[in-house]
Amino acid sequence: MVIFPSLQAQALEAAPYSYLEKLAEALENPNVPDEDRDLIDTAVFGRSVQLALDPEGRVILPEHLLTYAGITENISFVGTRNTFHLWDPVLFEQHDKAKREIARANNISLSTILAKAKSLAKGA
Repeated sequence: MVIFPSLQAQALEAAPYSYLEKLAEALENPNVPDEDRDLIDTAVFGRSVQLALDPEGRVILPEHLLTYAGITENISFVGTRNTFHLWDPVLFEQHDKAKREIARANNISLSTILAKAKSLAKGA
């Protein structure tokens, strides 16, 4: 596993090394804009750290990454599709609340997402 600062939030993102290999392969596509490639090279590959275990088998998180995410004592682990995020619990609650407010304001639900995806697939 590797860990790096999230591009979208004050959190850390962790992924299997194989996911970063897929990302690196995608960046080889000549249609990827140079500025996107540079962003990912700098912010993800340049800041990623392979997770290490201590003698008891616990994960050791680098201090500079903990500082970036505002993590001091407790950590919230939040799974996503291909990665997982590590958050300060208070910051995550604020983030989650804001996202849910956006969903309510825009009438976004699982059924609307599925219907939209189905509609887009038919049009493709």
